[in-house]
Amino acid sequence: ILKKRGDSEKYTKNFTLSEVLAFAKQDPLFSDVLEAEKMYLSDEDKMREYYRQNENAYWKGVLATAKAESEAIGIAKGRAVGIAEGEAKERKNLLEAARTMLSEGMDRLKVQHFTKLTDEEMASL
Repeated sequence: ILKKRGDSEKYTKNFTLSEVLAFAKQDPLFSDVLEAEKMYLSDEDKMREYYRQNENAYWKGVLATAKAESEAIGIAKGRAVGIAEGEAKERKNLLEAARTMLSEGMDRLKVQHFTKLTDEEMASL
């Protein structure tokens, strides 16, 4: 199975053995990968040794991925909290401005129009 990435999606295509071998003939690196795979799959001791030699790199990759995902989640949560706090402060400031406008004698409908406060928010003033 070879995976390819496009601009907007990933797709997977299953190739026949003859297609894979034909590709390997065209690409020396891919050919080397197939040879290495044959070597390691045919010898269980070599497979274990390869795993032991590369275990740390594997786990470093896993940890790096987990760290990046955790950071992304933390940033998203921080943004969400910041946005919510900003919106709450904006509503508080609008309510305060509406109170001031009403205390100065401005018409309630005009105050509501300018502040975009809901009927419930206006009733609370």
